[in-house]
Amino acid sequence: MTVLGAWSGHDASWVTLNAGGKIEQHCEIERHLREKEPAADSLAWFVRLGGSLHDINAIATCWAIDRLRQSAMFDLVADKRLHVIGHHEAHAADTRYASHFGTCAVLVIDGGGYDDERNTTIATSVWSAPDANTLLPIVKVRECDLNVGGIWTRATRYVFGLESGWPQGHQAGSVMAMAALGDPSRFLARFRAALTSERHAATAAPAGHVRGMSAGDPRRPTHPYFSDLELIAKRSAQDAYDIAAGLQRATEEMLLRYVDIAASVSHNVCITGGVALNTAFIGRLLDLRPELNIFVPPIPYDAGLCIGAARHMLHVVDKVPWVPDDLSWDVPYRGTQYDVNQVMTAISTAGDSVIVNAASDADVVELLANQKIVAVFSGRSESGRRALGHRSILADPRDPAMKDRVNSNVKHRQAYRPFAPSVLREHMASWFEHDVSSPFMTTVVRIKNERVASVPAILHADGTARVQTLTAHDNGWYHALVTRWYALTGVPMLLNTSFNDREPICESPEHAITCFKNTSIDALYFADHGIILTRRPA
Repeated sequence: MTVLGAWSGHDASWVTLNAGGKIEQHCEIERHLREKEPAADSLAWFVRLGGSLHDINAIATCWAIDRLRQSAMFDLVADKRLHVIGHHEAHAADTRYASHFGTCAVLVIDGGGYDDERNTTIATSVWSAPDANTLLPIVKVRECDLNVGGIWTRATRYVFGLESGWPQGHQAGSVMAMAALGDPSRFLARFRAALTSERHAATAAPAGHVRGMSAGDPRRPTHPYFSDLELIAKRSAQDAYDIAAGLQRATEEMLLRYVDIAASVSHNVCITGGVALNTAFIGRLLDLRPELNIFVPPIPYDAGLCIGAARHMLHVVDKVPWVPDDLSWDVPYRGTQYDVNQVMTAISTAGDSVIVNAASDADVVELLANQKIVAVFSGRSESGRRALGHRSILADPRDPAMKDRVNSNVKHRQAYRPFAPSVLREHMASWFEHDVSSPFMTTVVRIKNERVASVPAILHADGTARVQTLTAHDNGWYHALVTRWYALTGVPMLLNTSFNDREPICESPEHAITCFKNTSIDALYFADHGIILTRRPA
């Protein structure tokens, strides 16, 4: 049996699972369409990318079933088993079955999605997973009563004037980065008021609620708590930073309430939904709730819904056994892999502007040690917002000028935006204040004071870094590359940022070459095939 999970809302995606629940392939359509967070025909894209609907036994989705039925391919699957669940239930199932936990609680918090009967829109929920085949709702909070994701979306767009949400893409991460530079006390009360009221108490959603905007819905640009913040943010950079800091602190306070509700169910707490991309809060939990085991999946936002819907059908409805030690999502590399012929065909279109040579990992490490910026293209593409070594731009974290170089000349983004380190897992304890695993780059951790001067390029203004920890099991090739770098430099980490330039992460060799040519990346390394591209001197 093969199950196709399909999601055609924004962040359109699809996944195939085998009969035991193993992920065979996951596809975020934006990577191929080259549009951020598109709403696309997931069935059509499955076929376009080589899938056969005749080989599919069942289809699982969320309450966007109307979009699925409008697909040009729906007639081919109309006679197959169809499983439909609520938005938050899919998020919860994806995360629960991505974790190592035998039993756990799941906190889902985002901008809202239809509940199981499509008459209620939920933006915050807590779920209990007491065993391998059960997922029970504990708390559901309506979108109109509490919408943390909505406040961030609207503040990002209307207060700070940044892109936020489909079709332009989210820049909530920019606001989170700004928060580290500000004083949260100035505007904390304002955002507490926006997030807190009697109506925001954790209650079950009543039947019959119709999705819509209330007068106080924080998604409105005219929200009363936001009415003058746009003008204040424009007065100076520090004013904008202080607003962002107040938003971040109020958000952390609200999220902590729901983490505690989840913790009353289990000390193993999974956090998902778009708000789980707030890595600063996930990092703060290491200090605020050290007794908890926290897990965030690689795709907490809507591109993970297809996985959750498919897993729910198999494990919750059909009771297919699931063993936490037999991980079905232990690494997030389930995209497309490209052979040498596809790479060489793409290179042939680059013209005379590039030089093509054979190269090894040792050559790449030497380039990095000479302060070159190297893009790497390796294996199957990773899913999620974070590049984890297969579609990454790498650089020397020791160079104090490197952060500005990459921000200005490659990523073309704000100077205050930090970069992540890819760290050998065995060295976390000697470099950072928390010896934590973060294979999906989901946690912000403070570096030890005595190490600050050693790696300035990966540190944020507050001395923290959003770490990706590496083991040979997670990613054998990338772990070996960083190990080679460590042997040369004594520094067990590299600067890592996503291989893109204000666009979806590069998927194909063609995308990679285009990004290389349009930025100041010094070299492009196709690791699987030992091929490196450099620029031909003018």
